Amino acid sequence: MNIYVIAMLLGGLFCLIRAAFDLRAKRYAWAVLGLLAGLAILLTPVPQSIPLELRLPAAGGWR
Repeated sequence: MNIYVIAMLLGGLFCLIRAAFDLRAKRYAWAVLGLLAGLAILLTPVPQSIPLELRLPAAGGWR
C-alpha cells in the first residue's frame, strides 16, 4: 500500500466522520455532501502501479 492509497483512505474517512458530525448537528445538506464525497473517494478504483510479469519455463526445458 503506497502513500497515495493511505491518503485517499484518510480523506474518505475524514469526510464520512465529518458527515456524521454534521448529521448530529442537523446540518443535513452538509451531511449529505460529506457522505457523497466520502463514498466517492473510497469507491474510486486505484490502479496497480507495478506490473507483474511471470515467466514460466518452456515445456521440457528443465532436464
